[in-house]
Amino acid sequence: MSVCGRNLSRRAFASGLTLSASIVFGAALVGIVGGGCSGPKGVPSTGPHAPTVPTQVKIYEKPPARYEILGTVTASREEGAKWDERGNANAAFETALTKAAKLGANGLLMEAPAGEFQYRANAGYHGRFYQVPTRGKPGNAVGVMEAIYVLDE
Repeated sequence: MSVCGRNLSRRAFASGLTLSASIVFGAALVGIVGGGCSGPKGVPSTGPHAPTVPTQVKIYEKPPARYEILGTVTASREEGAKWDERGNANAAFETALTKAAKLGANGLLMEAPAGEFQYRANAGYHGRFYQVPTRGKPGNAVGVMEAIYVLDE
């Protein structure tokens, strides 16, 4: 059994716990399940956001604590998305950051909705590398990311 990413084995229930230990364990389980998970949480958008500028959009490898999903953005080869000799794909990131800023985003999340990507490609942005959700065949691949509005990091 897994609750909020914590594995709880049947052995814990059948290991002959004392009554007081069972009560403590049960209370902890209720706290985990009833109190909710403390992981990242995407919340419904509150509506359109005023456009930002690309320099105000931060790249997130993992979801922040609380955020709104504003939309999916892509970067394709036709838009200049390709690697340089060092593995950087600066033009692709600039394209994605610009598209996210137009949606009013202050974050660009390196995640995509299920079914929207096939694999992750390692791509750099000014020397820092990210695992970018990608679809399509090499040479014609498209990076797929989420424009987000971060409420709480």
